[in-house]
Amino acid sequence: MRLRGRPEHWVGAGLVAVMLGVAGFQLLDQADPAHAVGAVDIDGYPARTEVTACAEPLVGKPGVVAFRSLVLSQLGGGDDGLQVCKLIANDSGSLSDHADGRAWDWHVEAKRATDRARVDRLLNWLLRPDERGHRNAMARRIGITYIIWNHQYYRVSSDDARWVPYTSTGDPHDTHVHFSFSVAGAAQETSWWADRAPLTWLVPGAREVPLTFGQGPDQPVVGDWDGDGRDTMGVFDPVGRRFSLRNGISAGPADLITPPIGPFGAVPLVGDWDGDGRDELGVYDSVQRRFSFTSLTGAQLRSSLVLGAAGDVPVVGDWNGDGTDDIGIFTSGTQTFSLRQQDGSVTERRLGETHDAPVIGDWDGDRVDDLGMYNATTRMFALRAADGSLRQQFLGGFRDTPVVGDWNGSGRDAPATVSAGRRP
Repeated sequence: MRLRGRPEHWVGAGLVAVMLGVAGFQLLDQADPAHAVGAVDIDGYPARTEVTACAEPLVGKPGVVAFRSLVLSQLGGGDDGLQVCKLIANDSGSLSDHADGRAWDWHVEAKRATDRARVDRLLNWLLRPDERGHRNAMARRIGITYIIWNHQYYRVSSDDARWVPYTSTGDPHDTHVHFSFSVAGAAQETSWWADRAPLTWLVPGAREVPLTFGQGPDQPVVGDWDGDGRDTMGVFDPVGRRFSLRNGISAGPADLITPPIGPFGAVPLVGDWDGDGRDELGVYDSVQRRFSFTSLTGAQLRSSLVLGAAGDVPVVGDWNGDGTDDIGIFTSGTQTFSLRQQDGSVTERRLGETHDAPVIGDWDGDRVDDLGMYNATTRMFALRAADGSLRQQFLGGFRDTPVVGDWNGSGRDAPATVSAGRRP
């Protein structure tokens, strides 16, 4: 099977009411999710804080310094400065966020194609929707309040953000990108910085409770790495771009750590690309809409494929039961799965409601992967079998990430969840 990924926090709501009237509904577990209704597990749009005086001492705040290091290490470019006591260049008399150590200027030039590509890749990572369709997801998690680049201004309001023309100063920002941070983001108190505790896995039948493997912001992945018929754990480091895989459902060090795979910002994939009964790895480059397929050592296994549009989420599964996994995409705005068949044709199916996250698995043991959704607010999986029937299962806790695997070698996939707690 297999979509196994956590590109960012997944949030969702609304499927419970829809499912109550569907034929074939089966309640698998009882739970009272009422305490979580209305909660969200993604940061809201950050508010700007006016700078009233230059900070003393004037030093870069830790979140901004860490963001600068991440960007320069992954994408290159230059450093045009972080902290400086100065006014905004629009004659308003207001102090810049640089004066509080909450802004950074990344030196890239709009006239250079290579620099434009760097910026496109970073902005795609920051501003693309997460699996539940929440816009500008990573920028919210990091705590970015506004961006200025090449005559354009990414402006945050209380519940949204959009690009508008930048005309308030004589500097069009075509030689650098300006990033400003909220007080919380600059202090590393938003979720990207704070969710750094070990990942805790809630897996059916696991002997260890709690079971830990990986650490936030690692993205959980699941696969059968050794071909024994049982899925086990893995994680993908979105910064180092390495997979760490474990051949067992138990805590301990990784049995295999891959070389870096894919470009910065790529989404991790797992699937059996060659039908040998073992899962391999891959990534989805959402800038180029390209699926790439690799071995556990990072070697290319088959030709890459292009599928999807801006904001789509990659999914992987065996749509026809031939033992080889295929690709697809999920469009959160319409809750549409577009599943690519072996002959290149695409089949569309719909499931779920706004802000539900997709999951894929063989729920009935027929060797064909089926569709499912996960609602983080209610902690409910909704799993659609081949006959169209739906069943529900409550599992996990608030802010948990859904994963799916055949944990006992039965031939049927079952849900599990992974949580990333806040650092002490």
